Amino acid sequence: MNAAVQEITHHDQDNATMLNLDSIVLREGHNPRKTRSKAEYNDLSRSIRAKGVLQSILVRPHPTDSGKYEVVAGETRFKIAVEAGLKAIPSVIRPISDAEFVELAMIENTARFSMSPMDEGDAAQKMLAEGYSKDEVCLTMGWSVQKFSGRIQLTHCADCVRQALADKTITIGHAQILSGLRQPAQESAVKVIIGKKLTVDGFREVLENLSLKLASAPFDTSDCAGCAHNSSTQSSLFDTQTANGRCLNKPCFTKKSEAHMATVKADLAESHNTVELSHEVAEGSTARLISGGPHGVGQDQLNACAACEYNGAIIDTALGNRANVTANVCFNLPCHNEKVSTYQKLIATDAPPANAPTEQPALTDSPAANKTGDATSSKAKAEPKTATIPSAIADRHHAIHREAAATLLSGTNDLRTAQIMTLLALMSEGSIKPEPAIEDWPHGLTGEHRTKAAMLLDNLSPEELNNLQVHVATKALHTSFTMSLTTPTDTFGSLARWYASTRQAPLNEHFVMDIEYLGKFTKPVIGQLLQASGFAADYDAKADKDAAFKALVAGKKDDLLKAVTASGFDFEGFVPDVLKIS
Repeated sequence: MNAAVQEITHHDQDNATMLNLDSIVLREGHNPRKTRSKAEYNDLSRSIRAKGVLQSILVRPHPTDSGKYEVVAGETRFKIAVEAGLKAIPSVIRPISDAEFVELAMIENTARFSMSPMDEGDAAQKMLAEGYSKDEVCLTMGWSVQKFSGRIQLTHCADCVRQALADKTITIGHAQILSGLRQPAQESAVKVIIGKKLTVDGFREVLENLSLKLASAPFDTSDCAGCAHNSSTQSSLFDTQTANGRCLNKPCFTKKSEAHMATVKADLAESHNTVELSHEVAEGSTARLISGGPHGVGQDQLNACAACEYNGAIIDTALGNRANVTANVCFNLPCHNEKVSTYQKLIATDAPPANAPTEQPALTDSPAANKTGDATSSKAKAEPKTATIPSAIADRHHAIHREAAATLLSGTNDLRTAQIMTLLALMSEGSIKPEPAIEDWPHGLTGEHRTKAAMLLDNLSPEELNNLQVHVATKALHTSFTMSLTTPTDTFGSLARWYASTRQAPLNEHFVMDIEYLGKFTKPVIGQLLQASGFAADYDAKADKDAAFKALVAGKKDDLLKAVTASGFDFEGFVPDVLKIS
């Protein structure tokens, strides 16, 4: 949870403002609480009708409707207040971004009101649909991966199961097992659990017996016809029908089921970049990829999406569904919605002739390529379709690009390219801008910005490039020289010392000993420097006393420095030994 969200989550009741109910609006489907115990709801309703709303709701200024407020957390209290005929409700107003809107509602409900497991699952599903990753949901909510997986399972529960869990007539253990059944089976099973008061273990045993029916097996049961563990075979050794049979060898049934599932996943992995089991995917967090219709993305985009890492398939693990496969599934719902919107606008404003040529889809190694521009007018031309290719492929492409470039540079002995690359590295390290300034020079030299800078440098003449290199190297040495003593590991600082020493740079042209320099040393060292520079002898001569300087050094440091200033002694040309580079 980021700091801004954490601060808002712990808002103070004293900051609440009474807002008129007619100034507050709800966003459809935003409330993470989908199911509430009827008893709890009635208790809250009676309390609000008797005492009013005691716990403030959290709202934000409406992003588009001036003067209105949008509920972030507290939708149930707001609805009851409306039902009770109240005129106003205590509200904490905070400026909350769209990015934090879903996240904060989930955190508020979980932290303050012990949101039900079902609602936690729905809220996690909503965050996934908004583009959050599994790891981001876990981090935001403080969940383990195991808890996340359990909550995602609950998104497959029928409404009757949700309500039964909210009313506490079943447990979360029952609900998680029920989530693996088809919807009609869930409705029947929950009645059996409540009617017979089955425990979780009792219900699991009943379900296991049902799950061993050969008619529901996900694998090919032709070999089971004559098996001794087939209940039909036990009835009649000559009965080759397996429709009503049940496997009496659970380890064998389980092994065959798992082997079949592994084969299906392996086969699907050859054609899809992502393959998931249905109970591991939150209900409503994916979309089918189709070319036409109101939810279509267009044939060009569909072709591009085939290479996307979010294009995949789902294997149905619900009991009785025999591992049915749903192919061409998009696991990036925000991207899918954007592609659908773009295509629908395009066909509404600029539908091409039926036989018009189409552009070839373009692939990109960049995750940012999920963005496609909208058609802005009837004359708008469709943007090239893009898709995010699998990271392993992107890495391989990148390696090929680098290998090809390096081989070419080495084979051609391209000194100009080597000079440009070296120059850019130097400029980046020292944060140095070109002089004279180059038009359109990027603000930074990372990623694609460095590529743009290289293209600009490649337009310079050899003389201009050489002059720029000398300028940048000079700037780097000058900037880092004063840092070398305090930052010995600084690359340019050490280079400056090396260059000044080996080329015998005239230090005396850049240094004159003054009071500011002397004042950094202790009094004994100041005395040594003044003796080495000839100041001591000059001071004694002017004072006409052999021990005048000795007496001066024996006094206060401030008096010594004042005497140096008053003397007017010329230190030019003197370089202390401590400044010299060995």
